[in-house]
Amino acid sequence: MANVVQYKLVTQEWVVGDQQEHLDARDYISLKQPLVIHLVPQGPQNYTLALAPYNPADPEGEVKIYKFAIIGEPAKVPKALHDAYVRQTSQIEIASTLSGIK
Repeated sequence: MANVVQYKLVTQEWVVGDQQEHLDARDYISLKQPLVIHLVPQGPQNYTLALAPYNPADPEGEVKIYKFAIIGEPAKVPKALHDAYVRQTSQIEIASTLSGIK
């Protein structure tokens, strides 16, 4: 995963994906294997995050997200979210999550 970024869209969705290129001259960004971040309630003041395909019909595909649909700059992807994205979109297991390695 070369450039995992997250964007908030005007639809209020958070999307995380592997940004393929950064072309200022274009009116869109291209994300490979984009996932939508969902909040899942775990209690009255507790929640967890779930990742679902942005395009369920083609979860491994690439989508163009037009810049007018994005609110602000790309947000920094926290390590836990980055690792979850890598696990869900590849067969790679993050070494820090493996237990029992000595």
